[in-house]
Amino acid sequence: MRTLPVTLVVPTLNGGRRFVQQLECLARSESGPQRVVVIDSGSDDGTDRAAERAGCDVVRIDRATFDHGATRQAGAERANTPYVAFLTQDAVPAPGWLEPLVAALADPEVAGASSRVLPYADSSPLAARTVTSARSARPDAFVARFPAGAFSRMSPEHRRAAYVYDDVASCARTSLLREHPLQRTMMGEDVIWAEAMLERGLGIAYASASVVHHAHEYGLWSAFRRYRDDAAFVRRRYGLALRPSLVSVARGLGYEWREDLRFMRASRAEGKLRSMARSFVWRLGQVSGQWWGTVRGGSP
Repeated sequence: MRTLPVTLVVPTLNGGRRFVQQLECLARSESGPQRVVVIDSGSDDGTDRAAERAGCDVVRIDRATFDHGATRQAGAERANTPYVAFLTQDAVPAPGWLEPLVAALADPEVAGASSRVLPYADSSPLAARTVTSARSARPDAFVARFPAGAFSRMSPEHRRAAYVYDDVASCARTSLLREHPLQRTMMGEDVIWAEAMLERGLGIAYASASVVHHAHEYGLWSAFRRYRDDAAFVRRRYGLALRPSLVSVARGLGYEWREDLRFMRASRAEGKLRSMARSFVWRLGQVSGQWWGTVRGGSP
């Protein structure tokens, strides 16, 4: 394997089969990181031992101390390479995923880059529609960059739409992570860091040639919790109300259900009828969670 000047950091907790797939994909790649640091929060399914067998450096921490920002930063502090990449434990990289991220950082004015996120080959049509409709699935690569101090003067809507950066799969300069560490937070550590870089006048790249596969299959309660926390974060950070009223909940539910139906009609995937039966429940959890997060807030 040709090694790239990257330390890969993967936080884990009972990663299951997707983490095993991730390790297999990393092992098969023609090029990869110099080092893989797995920070495990007390797995009891053998995730940590699988990582050790694959040659990863495993750091074990107490489950109660896990934090999305601080735990990733702890991994970055162990890097002795110019770049640090992050993967979530259930992100399955496609061949050659790391090279475009490193290539984007060849520009010294680019602080970080992230990958295009597509669904798994075995994702349900409903999950596939959710992933492919996100901005992190767009096919066009670009670099967001603004004069120093200009980003914070943009409207909240423009700031949210100006860039793509997602720690599902990302890569950043080690020097900048040490100068400006990821914040201790359970939500949005990637957004907060990327926007700090943009405010400094540095670039944030979306390297669509770098592809990873990642999706979630939600039920009513899991969708509610996830979208509640997302909406609460958007309200706190940008002052935007994603779902401010029950009328907007009804409209949102109708829109999402119609889009699911349209996607199912165009899709050749199996499981369409089952997915449509789930659609109403999933989207009810989604839009009601967005409403709750907007008007009541989310989890800390």
